[in-house]
Amino acid sequence: SLSLPGAYRKIVIKPGDVGWKLYRYNDVNVELALSDLDKLQKKAEPSYEADGQFKALKIEMTLPSSCYATMALREVLKIDTSASYQSTLNVT
Repeated sequence: SLSLPGAYRKIVIKPGDVGWKLYRYNDVNVELALSDLDKLQKKAEPSYEADGQFKALKIEMTLPSSCYATMALREVLKIDTSASYQSTLNVT
C-alpha cells in the first residue's frame, strides 16, 4: 500500500476582488506599480497620460494559497511567461 499524505488542490479557482486599470505612459523607466513600502508611505498612484506612447495593464486579484496569478495570466494571454522569454521582449 502507498501512503500519500497531503491535500488535494482544486483544478479551477475563481479569483476574488478582481480589478484592472489601464495606464498610458511615455517614460519606460516610470514605476507603474506601487510597492508595499510606497503604499505605507502613501505615495500617489502612477499618473495616466492621455497621449502616452506605451500602454500597460494592471490586474489585481485575490487568490488562496498555492494558487498562482502567473499561471492564470499565462492561460488568459496565451503567451510564454518564462523569465528567459520575457527578457527577449526588451531586446531591440
